[in-house]
Amino acid sequence: MRYFVKRVSQTGVPLPASVAYERPSAAMKYACAAVSGLTDIWIEDEEGRCIADRAKIEHFRCAHMSRPGIDG
Repeated sequence: MRYFVKRVSQTGVPLPASVAYERPSAAMKYACAAVSGLTDIWIEDEEGRCIADRAKIEHFRCAHMSRPGIDG
């Protein structure tokens, strides 16, 4: 299954999902890096189901990405 990071710019414009990720963890890592400066961000599977909303992405980012030596 493929996963897509969906984003909305600060001006409210939906941004294209340019890359399909084979693992949800890879999509989450990208989303954590991209979350700043966006109005909204979430991860969907190829069937359009939201698997992570902004709150879940922010929580993951704080818990995993801010610690040295942790690759998420």
